[in-house]
Amino acid sequence: DDGNPTSLDGCSNPCTVEAYWTCVGTPSSCTTPCGDGHVRGSEECDDSPPAENGDGCDSSCTIETGWLCVGTDPTVCSEECGDGLRVGVELTAGHCDDDNLANSDGCSSICEIEFGYACVGTPSVCDEACGDLNVVGAEVCDGVNLDGYTNCIDLGFVNAGTLACLPDCSDYDTSGCLPVCNNGIVEPGEACDDGGNASGDGCSSACALETGWTCSGNPSVCNAVCGDNIVIPSEEQCDGTNLNGVDCTDYDYFTTTGLACLGTCQGFNTSGCSASCGNIVEPGEGCDDGNTTAADGCSATCAIEANWNCTAPLGATSVCTCQNNDACPIGKRCLAGSCTGINGDNCSAPFGAVAVTNGHNNSYDNTHLATTITTYSYGSTIAVNGPDMFFSISVPNGSFLVVEVDPTFDASIALLNACPASETVAPIKFSDRNGDGEMEHLHHQSTANGTYYIVVQGMTALDEGTFNLRVYQGGLSGFNDGKNVVINEMMVNPTGADGYKEWVELYNFETQNYNLKNHKLDLNGTVYVVGEDTILRGSSYIVLGGSNESALNGGLDVVVWGWGAQDRIPDTAGYVALLQSDNDVCDQITYDATYPIQEGKSLSLDPDFKSKAGNNSATNFCAGNSDGTPPVMTPWFANDQCIP
Repeated sequence: DDGNPTSLDGCSNPCTVEAYWTCVGTPSSCTTPCGDGHVRGSEECDDSPPAENGDGCDSSCTIETGWLCVGTDPTVCSEECGDGLRVGVELTAGHCDDDNLANSDGCSSICEIEFGYACVGTPSVCDEACGDLNVVGAEVCDGVNLDGYTNCIDLGFVNAGTLACLPDCSDYDTSGCLPVCNNGIVEPGEACDDGGNASGDGCSSACALETGWTCSGNPSVCNAVCGDNIVIPSEEQCDGTNLNGVDCTDYDYFTTTGLACLGTCQGFNTSGCSASCGNIVEPGEGCDDGNTTAADGCSATCAIEANWNCTAPLGATSVCTCQNNDACPIGKRCLAGSCTGINGDNCSAPFGAVAVTNGHNNSYDNTHLATTITTYSYGSTIAVNGPDMFFSISVPNGSFLVVEVDPTFDASIALLNACPASETVAPIKFSDRNGDGEMEHLHHQSTANGTYYIVVQGMTALDEGTFNLRVYQGGLSGFNDGKNVVINEMMVNPTGADGYKEWVELYNFETQNYNLKNHKLDLNGTVYVVGEDTILRGSSYIVLGGSNESALNGGLDVVVWGWGAQDRIPDTAGYVALLQSDNDVCDQITYDATYPIQEGKSLSLDPDFKSKAGNNSATNFCAGNSDGTPPVMTPWFANDQCIP
């Protein structure tokens, strides 16, 4: 009685000693003997007696490592193949355990050494038995056993040669095989063979694969590898990130960055290159003159500006040339393709009007100049909107200044004693008597030494163009009745109503210059005082008339002073006299019906009789024609010869 009701512990539930147990004492202590061939109690195994070690079930009835034991009456034990532990028969010759149950690795699935292998150690390490002439496992060959091969041809060589096995059986010894390079057949030891002996085509002269190439086939066909960042110059323009030294500047961009290689390695993608205005002409720019300044032909955004022409050589700088004055800012003019500042555009940089005895006579152009003066205050307010051009001249006290302008537009002349401080100016003298394309006159006697400014200006913004400027300057002499000044030509009977169209031409035989101001003109009993500076230069002509405005006097733009009255000279008979200020007569013509007076024609003195005595005879006069038929009417100029 072991003090419990459990069976199989030696003392059964009805308290009987179970088979193969021995029980003693109170309470009973039951044991089972090891080695009796019956597994009882805590025994893992119990094989046939005697109980001993080394047979799978040791002397304490415990299963030994490396064994498998089954059964209880008795236990039968066998070696566990594939666990890497060599026990029992596995320790005997021809046996092994390589820790797996695979075949063909030297140790079979039943732990027997396979043919051609040698195994040692625990777990077993098996190797082919190189040198036993048996080709097994990883052996390619073994000694003279070439595993069915007979010569080098079997390995792909062209020539038979001598084929052998390496001492470690790992491969064939091909040292006796001689590959033929450059025969177009890829043989062992050759990476390629393109049939040629040149290098640089992918397959070298030694049949080695060159860097950056791939070769295949017999004969080898070699192509550059696109995408390996190695450029083969004969095959590729670029490769990956290797641009072969090319950048955006090679495509006429200013900056280097942004260029990429095409996926074919046969060209470049320039979409990443970008133009930047202000350096050189780049793709997409109409021009680039190296700056971002506007109004120089190429704008700040590198577009050609209106009225300009710009070269656009990619990779170089544009050269821009103006095409007309509209390309230039006011005050500059397009000359030889460049916007050039014009002398006389402002009073601070005037032309020098050099006046000499025989006058300053030059052509000028006020096109595209600025408008400095907009209003003249001269008796009344006179608006001017055209471009003005300034000329300077030094005039001594008492000297005269005569300015004559022959314009292609409606011009005015102003005389200033200082540069204008504002757009509104009060001039010393001002003349705007005649119309578009007609001559203007300005006469002045200086009352002090000084520099004067002559301003020639268009009356409206559209009044610009060329003009001829004549400037005369010199000293003055006193005028009296002894001076040889004669009445040379007259308009006695103008066409239609006389109105202001009557005029008188004087000629000065003297070399002295006279100011006719305050002297007089007697027109058949009505005396008119010349009320303004009216300079009669030596050896020159001057015309006085009913009006000095061409719109009133029949379109005559040469009248310097007008007496301001109509119908003063009788058509058929009367007289005209030039008086000095004290009323002494300098010259007089008294005419009647015997004189060749015709409507619309001048009474013209024959130049052969141009004298105070000569103009007292009707026979010395003829009618001057206005239609160009000789003798021609010539106010301001020498008379035509009268035709008998």
